Amino acid sequence: VLAVDDNEQNLQLLEEYLWSWGYDVVLARDGREGVELYPRHNPSIIVLDVMMPNMDGYEACRLIKSSPAGRTIPILMLTALTGTEDKIRALEAGADDFLNKPINRDELRTRIRSLIRIRNLRKELDSSENIIMTLTSALESKDARTMGHVHRVAAYSAHLCDKLGMSVEERETIIKGAMLHDVGMIGVPDHLLLVDPSNDEERGRVADHTRMGASILEPMMTFRQFVLIVRWQHERLDGARYPRPLRGG
Repeated sequence: VLAVDDNEQNLQLLEEYLWSWGYDVVLARDGREGVELYPRHNPSIIVLDVMMPNMDGYEACRLIKSSPAGRTIPILMLTALTGTEDKIRALEAGADDFLNKPINRDELRTRIRSLIRIRNLRKELDSSENIIMTLTSALESKDARTMGHVHRVAAYSAHLCDKLGMSVEERETIIKGAMLHDVGMIGVPDHLLLVDPSNDEERGRVADHTRMGASILEPMMTFRQFVLIVRWQHERLDGARYPRPLRGG
């Protein structure tokens, strides 16, 4: 845990609490020092005071959250300020939670444990996503004809999202869906990946990759937002494609 506070008495109290709960502790005595220290220690959480000299907690929080290394580190801000505007400002700076002073020991412990648990869950989800992405990329390496296909589809999708003026969240969903669109090919026999299907049965087995891909992703909460993209990727407005040929209005 990285604890940041300019008040030595407060900092010692935080250190005592954190050590008693079994956490390793790194101390910083203003926002600037906290910003310098967090990349070296990669803390599980940052407990950050608001009112400090040199750099206050708001600015330190903004700087940490704006960097790739700090984006996923939860920040619990401590403040003697009780106004709604101050809380809104903390959240706008990127704080994950805030706690009013004087600190309640039990509440501090509960908030820290909760934020670390959420961060660990996010890391597990990211790991699952990376595994699926790796499997999808490995599939296309079996056939020189499809080498780079997944990344090309993702690049075209990103370009289309930009042209349509989609939001950052919509763009991210579309691009990840494009990266995952052929995950169902895991269930297609290798010999059908290397040659063009020669009859209706083989064509049907290849076409079934859309259903299989959706079935793979559907049970996993983190992938459910991509299921529709994977399942219906080969439909066409005139109803000429598969799996059910859907016709647009």
